[in-house]
Amino acid sequence: MTCKKILIVDDDKDLLHGMNIWLKSLGYKVVFAVDATSAIVMAQSEKPDLIILDISLPAGGGYHVLKSLKSSVQHAFIPIIVITAGDASINRERALTAGAEAFFQKPFDNHELLAAIKKALPKELQEKESKDSNGRSILIIDDDKDLLQGLQVRLKSHGYNVHAAMDGITSIGLALKTKPDLIIVDISLPGGDGYQTMARLRSLMPLAHVPIFVITAGNASVHRERAFKAGAEAFFQKPIENNQFLAAIRKAVGA
Repeated sequence: MTCKKILIVDDDKDLLHGMNIWLKSLGYKVVFAVDATSAIVMAQSEKPDLIILDISLPAGGGYHVLKSLKSSVQHAFIPIIVITAGDASINRERALTAGAEAFFQKPFDNHELLAAIKKALPKELQEKESKDSNGRSILIIDDDKDLLQGLQVRLKSHGYNVHAAMDGITSIGLALKTKPDLIIVDISLPGGDGYQTMARLRSLMPLAHVPIFVITAGNASVHRERAFKAGAEAFFQKPIENNQFLAAIRKAVGA
């Protein structure tokens, strides 16, 4: 299978982080640009198979990039998908008229965007299909917003229902409400650390047998044994290796 390269142009670092994890999990190579000038340079040097382009960019804006690439013989046939948080009624027609392959308003639906990516890329590309999760629900408890967003994007792309809490206190109520099939908890949390949160979860009958994964940026030699003694199903040190993590999730939830 040919590994296709996608250039994402956006100055939203959180969005870049999430899309990077999601698209790489589907087998794509991903490169980035954060302004109009570097977008054109990256398109010339990286020769991407597809570009996802935000309209609101420093140093020129997305329409400048779109016009520049579409007027270049070398880049005119690279499909470009435009995304924006701006007014769709104003931007949709303008983007498509300027040569965009597709248009999405933020926040966009991941499945619809993936369908547009597949449609825009050469037909011989065989994408890595999302695994069937059977609608399993996962609760992630972590106060790292970037990690939360990245995990949410990736797990949702595999069909999981994902809920998130950022501290040990609100996580208990959310767990009781959503009844997750798996809980992923960080050790360092506000409102009670991960071990205290695990103890609270285990003390509640509806949650006592829900598998728990422990994640941490701390010292693995200190936390691994303690996590397993506290009842963790699995332990991962940050940064997390994506394929091993996903395999462990599938094993834990039976999907």
